[in-house]
Amino acid sequence: MRVTRACPTVSHLLFVDDSLFFCKAELCECEEVMKVVMTYDKASGQYINFDKSSLLFGKRINAATRQENKDALGIHNDGGMGKYLEIPKDISASKCKLFTFLKDSLMHRVNVWTGRWLSKGMKEVMIKSILLALPTYVMSTFMLPLEICENFASTIAQFWWSSYPPKRGIHWAKWKKYPDSLVAQVLRGRYYRMTSPLKAISASSPSYVWTSIFAARKLLLLGIRQKIHSCYKIKVWKDSWIPMTPARPATPVASVMHPNMRVSDLINQESKEWDVRLLQDYVHPDDIPLIRSMAISSTHRCDTFCWNYKRNDQYTVKSR
Repeated sequence: MRVTRACPTVSHLLFVDDSLFFCKAELCECEEVMKVVMTYDKASGQYINFDKSSLLFGKRINAATRQENKDALGIHNDGGMGKYLEIPKDISASKCKLFTFLKDSLMHRVNVWTGRWLSKGMKEVMIKSILLALPTYVMSTFMLPLEICENFASTIAQFWWSSYPPKRGIHWAKWKKYPDSLVAQVLRGRYYRMTSPLKAISASSPSYVWTSIFAARKLLLLGIRQKIHSCYKIKVWKDSWIPMTPARPATPVASVMHPNMRVSDLINQESKEWDVRLLQDYVHPDDIPLIRSMAISSTHRCDTFCWNYKRNDQYTVKSR
């Protein structure tokens, strides 16, 4: 079998307990494969169990041709390729159905544990050392469908929050965190009351939680930029809003500019579009094309950010 002209031919693949042979769905080639198999049988004394063997045809092979090849080979089982190192050998089917075995494996583990009384510490160990490790090998080869990932997250969350299995527990933390949550209000009052977390300076005697958050801020600033709104309060020369990697403030035409000029001052508030004349008067020519390529949201919102490394502006662990 040759995938393309530039690829080498593949006639067989040998696994620990299975052998795969490739040929065209033609009687002459099927007969040739059988001659090779029979020669090996006589030379080695090892015989193939055709009742446990199976055939996998391409999607374009019609039913009549399939039956002819089955009769010629003496093998009448379809599919049945199974797994190798816990990875399916045939990945041509629906990907959600293909990786259902991961969800089933996870559910089996969780169902075994839910009958026991486990402390939070023990649950954490189980989740980190076993549940999160289940899909690791498969994920090193394939990108799992979003549905499978969501099922994984939901099952693990249910296991974590449920105190009296199999009853459903209360999820004390929402999937989406909001700036007005209690913990955000406490941190704001202690560390960044007059500014934002991204601009806060180091505090005296900070807690370990805030020290950890503050340490990660440097990495975060390399990938985020402020999103433009028509009433936004971004400072043109101080805030990072120019869409580059990493984002940066705009470059002025002259050395002396209005220090507190805001991005909203460069937007025509009636048309909600960039004021080209003002851009030419204040901003360096190299930055103008970058600015004009940015969409302006007409909604009246404040303090929104986007992830500069993804086209959809959404942060993902992979894009860090």
